[in-house]
Amino acid sequence: MASLQSGTVLGERFELIGELGSGGVAVVYLAYDRLRDERIALKVLHPHLSGDRITRARLRREVQAAGRIRHPNALVAYELHELDGQLALSMPLHTGSTLGDAVAARGPLDGARLQAIAEQLAGALQASHRVGVIHRDVTPNNVLVDKQGTACLSDFGLARLDGQRTATATTAMGTWGYAPPELFEGKRVDPRADLYSLGAVLYFAATGRSPFDAANPAAILQRQLAGNFQPLAEARPDVPRPLCAVIDALLATSPDDRPASVGAALDALQHRAAPPPKRAPAPPPAPEPLPTAAPPGAPRSHLPEGAWRVEVSERSRHRSRRRELRKLARNRREGRLDAHLRDAFTAVGVEVRRGLGLPIGATPEQELARAVARIADLPPEALEVAPPCWSATSSSCAASPRTRRSAW
Repeated sequence: MASLQSGTVLGERFELIGELGSGGVAVVYLAYDRLRDERIALKVLHPHLSGDRITRARLRREVQAAGRIRHPNALVAYELHELDGQLALSMPLHTGSTLGDAVAARGPLDGARLQAIAEQLAGALQASHRVGVIHRDVTPNNVLVDKQGTACLSDFGLARLDGQRTATATTAMGTWGYAPPELFEGKRVDPRADLYSLGAVLYFAATGRSPFDAANPAAILQRQLAGNFQPLAEARPDVPRPLCAVIDALLATSPDDRPASVGAALDALQHRAAPPPKRAPAPPPAPEPLPTAAPPGAPRSHLPEGAWRVEVSERSRHRSRRRELRKLARNRREGRLDAHLRDAFTAVGVEVRRGLGLPIGATPEQELARAVARIADLPPEALEVAPPCWSATSSSCAASPRTRRSAW
């Protein structure tokens, strides 16, 4: 795409001053916003992408994320514009360069600058996660740094917002060596994905290379899945050990082995301490064993002597279903169903009960009473089913005592 000339006015609002940079998606211009009365950065998409559905969706997500995030180290867009047939995104002007360019020009960061940038980016991600925005593309080229060492996280075009459905993973999403392994395994990512990317960016800032640097994407992913990277304390012995420990922890292959949240990582950074060790999840409680029938002659301690009353309640949806069945049965008894429907209803009921091995004429209450008697090792006649007690306000049915041994 040919660059637009300085002095060009787009949409009768944005006066172009000069070009700041360009890429495969857009050209970024320094522009004067007549409405805001300030200089801004204006990202103008290449014409062939203006109608692309995926690209437009990315820009919409960036603007939606911008409406939620408020943090000095998060550089978020202002608005999405249709300007004279071109699609453009207006955003605050940042006078610095990308972290990738800064490291390439001046070399890896010293420990103090690395610490400051780590805290700034972690703070921006914490603000983002609080409002339900996962960045999903934290890379050195999406971090801007100025001459004072202030870092800003930018480009929320791949962000996932709460309540918004996006692809779980794609090879076109994220950046090799910085996107977490779970993204390329087809798993749905959570905020811990940004922690991994943050660790990879900080490792790059400290060493000038990705922690999983390799000859091709397949080799990079293989190293990521194996967690194969040189510990930062070995690569940069002069960087404070607590900072190295935090960055190494962020690069854990499994999300469960990373800090629990960006807040936990930020706390460790601010207190110059390693992240607390992950606690092993408590094992789920073992299910209680089902009662079994006592052998003949054994004491029946689970049903001692005395009168018992058992009440059975059912959920509302089951109650509604039974009400429909009772109504259908009543209609059948009163001859309101035609012969074909009545025969079909009877045949289906008989086949279902026969397939389940249930007595053909037994009611659900009778079947339950028999099951209780069988588990309690009682004769079937020891329990008596009470008449149905359906009402508009109750869904319980009780049984009356029949013997002193036990009652249903």
